[in-house]
Parts: sequence; C-alpha cells; structure tokens
Amino acid sequence: MSWVPTTYLFDFEHCNDLTRPFVMQEFADNGAENLVLSDTLIKEVLKDPHFADKLHKDLAASGTRFVDAHAPFGVYQDLNVPVPELRDNMLERMQLALRIAADFGVSTIAVHVGNSRPNYFAEYTLQQHHEAICQSLETLLPLAEKLQVCLAIENIWFPTNTADKLLDMLQRFPSPYLGVCYDA
Repeated sequence: MSWVPTTYLFDFEHCNDLTRPFVMQEFADNGAENLVLSDTLIKEVLKDPHFADKLHKDLAASGTRFVDAHAPFGVYQDLNVPVPELRDNMLERMQLALRIAADFGVSTIAVHVGNSRPNYFAEYTLQQHHEAICQSLETLLPLAEKLQVCLAIENIWFPTNTADKLLDMLQRFPSPYLGVCYDA
C-alpha cells in the first residue's frame, strides 16, 4: 500500500510578500506539512522568476513543502484551446508551469482540459475541442515524463471533461505521467 500525502490548498491570491509567510506558518503551526503550489503562485513565478526564490525561503522558514500543484487555468490557458493562433502560447505557458512545478519538487499537477462554453470558441465542435486536448497532451506528455511530473487532468462540469472523455484520453496516452484529478 502506498502513502498519499494530505495537502492543503490556499488561495494565495489575496496575500503579498508580507502576509504569505504568516499564512504558511499558520498552516505549519496547525500541523500541515504539505501545501499546494497553486495556480496563483505559478502565475506569479511566470511574471517574476525571482518570486520562486521568495517561495523557497517561505517554505524553508515554515517547514512546509509543495508536493502537488494546480496549473493556471482559463479560457486561453486550458488544453482545449482550438484556435491555431492561440495554441502555441497556451502550450508554452503550460510547459513553463510544468518546469516550475518540477523546480519545487512537485510530482503531480492538476490541469484543466478546458470548458466548452458557448461564449468562447462556439464555432468549434465538441470533437474538435477533444482533439485539441489530445494534441496538447501529445505535446506536453514528453516533457512531463522527462520532469517526472504527472499531469492530472481534472473533471469539472463541462462536456469536454466527462468521465468518458477523460477515459478516452487515458486510453490514448497510456503513461504513468497522465492521471486524473477527480473532484467529487
């Protein structure tokens, strides 16, 4: 039987350099050892690479660590971006998020495959969204395998990420570095 760590997700979006260390210490004082490298923190590192140094210091001072992560997400950041002109930027950001996670020793990163909202990319069919997701996985999985970070595709509440769609992705890409983040 393998051990699965308990991790704690906090919305660091409402913290700054002064308050973040106190929040991390509060978690540690209450017995937490493992925190989630959140999408907010990854976005901050993307904006300012020196922010990673601050996070490493905060983790060391509080005695906590990141063991899993959540990739940045949104309409133009999810794996299903079907517009060819937008895909390269999305893939580059996701590759950087994988590298940032690996730099913190994270072994799993939750990823949104994307949502099929009527206001965005409505001219694309559900199948085209699904193929865009699979093309993204085809690009990202070699890097995830190299970095030894598992991409955990997340179910949410849209036709692009139903159990059937996620299972199809897992069958197409049989890799120990592709898994599922199941929100119940």
